[in-house]
Amino acid sequence: EAKLLNIDYGLNSIVLCIKDKKEGVIDDVDESVSSYINRIMGKKVKFFICFVESDKTIIVMSLDNVNKENIICICNDIISKIKLNYENISLEIGVSKECRSLKHLGAAYEEAQFALKMGTSLNDDSISFYDDYIGYHIMTNLYDHPSVMKLYKNIITRIRVESGNNEELIKTLKCLVKNDFNISKASDELFLHRNSLYKRIVKIQEIIGYDFEQTDTKFILNMVTKLDDLIN
Repeated sequence: EAKLLNIDYGLNSIVLCIKDKKEGVIDDVDESVSSYINRIMGKKVKFFICFVESDKTIIVMSLDNVNKENIICICNDIISKIKLNYENISLEIGVSKECRSLKHLGAAYEEAQFALKMGTSLNDDSISFYDDYIGYHIMTNLYDHPSVMKLYKNIITRIRVESGNNEELIKTLKCLVKNDFNISKASDELFLHRNSLYKRIVKIQEIIGYDFEQTDTKFILNMVTKLDDLIN
């Protein structure tokens, strides 16, 4: 099929999944985006295909410069161009990892879909990269494993029970995980004094019986907090 369409089978590509947050599919948005890429991007885009599937617009394209900054620039340009024609829409875009062969295009499509779903659900991002949500994708395949659920109950559920379902400690734990357990960054994001954050950390450690200084603990906490995001 690639030969029939005169497409290089080994072409490096990325997949973009685009959706309007409010209205779903936009009439002729694929034509608008395709026309924009064709006219504006020039040599930056070596190849692209654009089509509508259900309530999403899918773009498969190959770039000379595949890095996050360049992709963000392209996505922002697409959003700006579409907004000129559709003032009332609010676009969100999921971006796959680079696909190094058309053989893996199906997987890239799933990555873009997953990035769109998670970015919208967790962070309300307009542009979401699969690279930022790989851990969540792994957890979707492990969430019902008995050992994983035991860890979840012993940590997340226990914190909620012991704190009377006050989400303050859960929010603190997730912020620590997000910031790689950097106290300064976490305290800034939570608008907390460092001493207040340390008191919360001590409280969490007392409840779950884990030492935050241990590498294995950080891995486990990363895993169960992502699982909690997926469950909720």
